[in-house]
Formats: sequence, structure tokens, C-alpha cells
Amino acid sequence: MTPLISIVIPTFRRPEDLAALLAVLAPDLPGDVELLVVDNSPEAGARQVVEAQARALYLHEPQPGVARARNAGVAAARGGHVLFIDDDERPGPGWLAAWRRLAEAGVAAAFGPVRPVFAVPPPPGLEAAFTAMFSRDLGLEEGADVTGQRAWLGTGNALFDRARCFGRGAPFDLRFDAGGEDVWFLRHLAEDLGLGLTWAAGAEVFEHVPASRLTEDYLCRRRFHGGQLRSLVEAGGGHWLRVGFWMAAGAVQALGFGLAAQLPLAARGALRAKAWGGLGKLLWWRRR
Repeated sequence: MTPLISIVIPTFRRPEDLAALLAVLAPDLPGDVELLVVDNSPEAGARQVVEAQARALYLHEPQPGVARARNAGVAAARGGHVLFIDDDERPGPGWLAAWRRLAEAGVAAAFGPVRPVFAVPPPPGLEAAFTAMFSRDLGLEEGADVTGQRAWLGTGNALFDRARCFGRGAPFDLRFDAGGEDVWFLRHLAEDLGLGLTWAAGAEVFEHVPASRLTEDYLCRRRFHGGQLRSLVEAGGGHWLRVGFWMAAGAVQALGFGLAAQLPLAARGALRAKAWGGLGKLLWWRRR
């Protein structure tokens, strides 16, 4: 029997997070849902964790890269729909039931809310910035069209019709193996394939954020990378007028917020992070 849904979990050197997620997911899976874990560590460090769960299937993609891991999961999935959940996410009540309803309704691609759970309180003045960074909550009703908000979506906690979204070949571009593969992929779905994107209000997850990610340095680096992706995606699609718009907006953002961050304000850390986001839009071609 072809499964209705293949749940795919890409993982990289987070055995504790993975074990906690599998302990929630694996025991009560219905028969028409398969569970695949893609271990992206060269040393195959997640093998024992996965093999301890009878319902979970283990895949090893030894060459690190998030695009490679997702491609391996898609290639192995047998379900009519592929549901991605990250190893640091935990499903909320009714999570799988909500995704089953959408899969049975035949949606092409759908995205659920993500709510952060911080291991420690964020630094003073940066609470709102970190909450916004790790959240996905559009405040919309179930089934709402979110195609126009694709820049704020992602492949974590997202469902895709395998036939319509993936087709032949590797769907995730290896140029974005260090991150941003989902932004490029969603651009492809919306602009190249003309598929509609759907909001799944009832399929929320809670993302566990470790203390190592709750620093001003991490916030600035993430904002810089996110700014780069705004321009990179448009450049890859050949939309140079849009690239020019984002570069101009980034220059204004970097200058304005950079100057404001020099003032003795309580929010100077958040302002500095916004300036780095502007620099990313401006220096989109300097990838690391």
C-alpha cells in the first residue's frame, strides 16, 4: 500500500533532539504513514537512535548539506505527500490529524505554525527579535492562501504533494546546501510551477532553541544570511530589477539602523541586527 504521508526528518548531530522527537512521533503512527530519518552526519551518529524505534526507517546521506539531506528524503519517500519536520521541533496536539486532513483534501503544499521554546531567556532587549526569528505565525485561518507570503515560509513543518512539487530529479538546489534551499524551492513552486501554497493553522510545532543560538552574534549572522537570500533568490530567477530594489532597501536599512545602533538605546542590539540584515541584501554575492 502506498502511504498517504511520508514524514521526513533531516538530522545532523543532534541525537538528543532526535530521540525526543521520535519518542513522540513513532509510537502512535497509523499504518498509512511512514517515518524516515535522514542522517546527514558522515559518522552516521543517528543510526542507533533511529534503529531503537521500530517504526522509523534510517537513511544515511554522508555528505553534509541540508539540500542533500532533503533530496535524499524525497527520493526515498513512498508516500503521496512528503511532510518535513525538523529534529528540534515537537508536534502540538492534533498535529498529524491536521496534516492528514490536508493531504486527503489534495493540497499541493501547506505550511503550519512554528512557535519557539527558548532553553534560556533571550538577552534583554532582544526578546522580540528572537521570537520573530524562530516563529512562523501568520494569524490566518485554516486553508488560507499564503502564496504571496512565501518569503516567510520554509520547509520545516510543511507538507508537499510529491507528484506536483517534486517531479523528477533533485528538487532542492545544491547551491543552497548551506541554507536557503527552502526559499529557492518555494520560489520555484510559486513562480515556475504556479502552485498555490496553503496555511495549515491546526498543525503547529514547537521549536526548541538552545542557549547557543540566543546570542546577539547569532542573531546578526542569521539576519545577514536572511538578507542575502532575499537578493539571491531574485538573482537566481533573473529578476534584476527586484535585486536592485532589495539592494537599495538593504543600503537604506544598513545605514539607518547602523546609525541608530550607535545611540545609547535599550534596543541597540536589535537595531544592529537589522543593520546586518540590510548588509546581507546589499552584499548578497558574498556567500560563506
